[in-house]
Amino acid sequence: MMNSTFRRVSGFLVACGFLCGVLLTSIPAQEKSREIYIPFKDLKSVLAGPIERIYLPRSEYESLLKKADIKPGDTPPQKTVLRKARYEFLLHEDFASIKTTMEVESLEEGLQLLPLKYVG
Repeated sequence: MMNSTFRRVSGFLVACGFLCGVLLTSIPAQEKSREIYIPFKDLKSVLAGPIERIYLPRSEYESLLKKADIKPGDTPPQKTVLRKARYEFLLHEDFASIKTTMEVESLEEGLQLLPLKYVG
């Protein structure tokens, strides 16, 4: 009895694995697209500010990318990245001190600058 139950369960698991494999291989790979929808009434506030922006349809953007022969993601948006930060706070009688350890990754050759704003 135990042997027949084991065979049924193992047969069921093999069938499930086969079915999952067939389903996963039959699904075509989809391109990842990131689209952000903004209500038209809020568009002015999104486009306003110190950074210069323009609005154009996605098809026109992709056409300009082809003409420029630049693939998205070829060049990083900045040359360095702050990967990790660890803070240690010490409270003394009259003051507090903060010790920070940061891990920074350089995305380009040579010496890079990573501006860090101190707020507070």
